[in-house]
Amino acid sequence: MFLQFITTIFLIVSTNLFGEQMIEVVKSVNQLTPVAIEDGTTDPKFEELSKKFHRLISNDMMLLTRFEVSDVYQKGDFSANSNFANRSANYNIKFQLYSDSGIGGLSCDVRLIDIARGTDILIKKYKINSKDKYPFLAHEIVGDINIKLGGENVDWLKKYVIFSRYTKPKQSEIVIGDYTLTYTHTIVSNGLNLFPKWADNSQNEFYFTRYEKNQPTLYKMNLYTNEYEKILQTDGMLSCSDISANGKEMLLTMAPKGQPDIYLYNLETKKLKQLTRDLAIDVSASFIDNDTRMAFVSDRLGFPNLFAQSVRNSENIADQLVFSGKNNNSCASYGKYIVYSARENDSEFAHNTFNLHLISTDTNLIRRLTASGMNILPKFSADGESILFIKQTNNGSSLGILRLSYNKSFLFPLNVGKIQSIDW
Repeated sequence: MFLQFITTIFLIVSTNLFGEQMIEVVKSVNQLTPVAIEDGTTDPKFEELSKKFHRLISNDMMLLTRFEVSDVYQKGDFSANSNFANRSANYNIKFQLYSDSGIGGLSCDVRLIDIARGTDILIKKYKINSKDKYPFLAHEIVGDINIKLGGENVDWLKKYVIFSRYTKPKQSEIVIGDYTLTYTHTIVSNGLNLFPKWADNSQNEFYFTRYEKNQPTLYKMNLYTNEYEKILQTDGMLSCSDISANGKEMLLTMAPKGQPDIYLYNLETKKLKQLTRDLAIDVSASFIDNDTRMAFVSDRLGFPNLFAQSVRNSENIADQLVFSGKNNNSCASYGKYIVYSARENDSEFAHNTFNLHLISTDTNLIRRLTASGMNILPKFSADGESILFIKQTNNGSSLGILRLSYNKSFLFPLNVGKIQSIDW
């Protein structure tokens, strides 16, 4: 699954991530560095894979929004320093794929060449223990090249995406993949398995809810040992929506008596604290403001909207965060920043349009991030600079990446079934 198209039209506040001016429509214009990519693979058994690998590197480079990359497939002599296929580029990326009998996986030699000087500025050999995981090999290469050419660390390229997808009625499975979902691997199946959530940024463990005899049970699972740990079991519903930065606390949505509320659970003391008690549906809580408060979705106004309250203060007074829209939901947070999905059609019988918006807890400004379609399930990257989301249109579904500082979005067509929830 590869890059479908790029859109650069945004509603933004200023050239900063969060500005202080009126919101206006602008187009992002960046000075891009031209880069050429050449496939130097000679082994015929890698002919098809090397073309996919070339496209992945091209997509990654474009996603970084610093480079002008031709998506035309090019072959070249890996060892040659002259006769470049694209002399209009500043840099040439050459790669060659081959088997590594020592690890039973895939190896790749890479050269990054300064075309004007004809000199190598990066020569490196990469390995991965499974050929199926070749997308991660491409992501790692692009991450190193970006740093070598003066860019920031983009480790989020190499992060797993984890999601739950429905397979048939009352059946769903937990799947991991790279951010393009070119690579996917089912890790939990057999039953109704929902709401996967990474335990921390290392992505070694994750939480998920499994229904056992119609009773939701929260589990923690190690991705590499496949060991399970039972955390909680209750009636009604149960989902983990966020984990504190130190990994010791989690925000849960529970409905032991039929009314969904937000709870704080301490993983060390095993103590459960109810945070919301309003006669409303309270769900999808996320830590904000250094884990001292939480943002959550509630219908206490008669429609879904965003609120915030302390997770430490026993008074449990909730503050309204958004004062526009009649269906604001599906929120996620990073520090003091919150992204949420809002329904924007006036008529309940009209075609659904949900757009993503960005707010900060210390201003009243709203930054609109998308312009059309149904955009749902947003999640921040580990560095807060990018947002992953699902976009649904009449033509199908796509996985989207928003690059906040660069005012660009990218879409990747989805062919993985109906996604129930997702985490990055």
